[in-house]
Amino acid sequence: MKIKFISLSICILLLLPVIFACDVKSLNPGSDSTIENETITDGEMNIPDETALDEEDNINNEEVPEVQSDGEESFYDITAKDILRYIKDGNYQELSEIMMATNAEAYKFIQDMTVDSYEIIEERDENSYSKYFKIKFNVSKSDNQYFPAGESYWDLIVTGGMEIVTLFKPSDPKNLEQLNHYTEDREYSFCYNFSHHLGIFETATDFNTVIHIFYDDWGGIVHDILHFYGATSPDRTTAPLSADYIDDYMLKTTGITGIDYTVEGRFNPEDISEICLAHGGSWLFWNPVGKNYDENAKIYTVIIDYFADTSLLVVAKTIEYKFELNDDGTYKMLSTDAVYDSGYNVAGGCI
Repeated sequence: MKIKFISLSICILLLLPVIFACDVKSLNPGSDSTIENETITDGEMNIPDETALDEEDNINNEEVPEVQSDGEESFYDITAKDILRYIKDGNYQELSEIMMATNAEAYKFIQDMTVDSYEIIEERDENSYSKYFKIKFNVSKSDNQYFPAGESYWDLIVTGGMEIVTLFKPSDPKNLEQLNHYTEDREYSFCYNFSHHLGIFETATDFNTVIHIFYDDWGGIVHDILHFYGATSPDRTTAPLSADYIDDYMLKTTGITGIDYTVEGRFNPEDISEICLAHGGSWLFWNPVGKNYDENAKIYTVIIDYFADTSLLVVAKTIEYKFELNDDGTYKMLSTDAVYDSGYNVAGGCI
């Protein structure tokens, strides 16, 4: 199963950051389920590593509201109060828009509870373009999995960028840690970038067959493969990158081979890295769930949640990955499996 993204070229052409819902197509025969940052310069090579997007790149720097407000309510304060009012009133349509949910139904659960009161008990400026709020809710009745009956505390971060809310979850010190998406962890990063660039599959082990069936645009897959290489290769600074070199890398890390790189207009058989120059970035909204290494089987298992919103609250899909370590220090993906599917699309963005 593969996620198709909004064309990055469109995002770049308009020069506007975009939050989008991933269009998902199923490649699992017989299944009714659906499932679904800027260029780094290494001196010798320019392969975009989208995990390296600086958080400053994730905002619309042209129109970011000031956090300080000289006594008047700021955009951040007004937005936080709107969110709380929508929750208390059960207005899931308005709430889902602020949370940039891929489907308004994802937030319909707020109609299944009674909020007696709420209070902002802590607030602070996170940086020049975001503000943190700690919220106390008193709920007398709840029939959903998110809000327990009684007293609960929530973390909320409102930003002035393309993602209005980047966090809304029950309070936990790990919440703020997870905002960096653990991109420094090689195992999580390998799995996230596999799904981000090559596709999310319900049940798949033969990725070569799946990729050749799915892609009708070889130009698109060339870009995806080079982004995957740039994000996962331990020696991605190596240059030049011949088509044979990339083909070997994909074969040993994913089992994918036989890609026709000549379809790209800027194709150079001696160095195909030029294909990805002058490029934007994209991302999915995700968090790590857990990982394990089986010493006997020599197999890694990683589980990742992908969200239906930018606030990291409503899980769209949970994917389990199994992969092994190659002799040269790279990983080889063995299988992917959707262990949970809400039916909602995964939220993503591009710049």
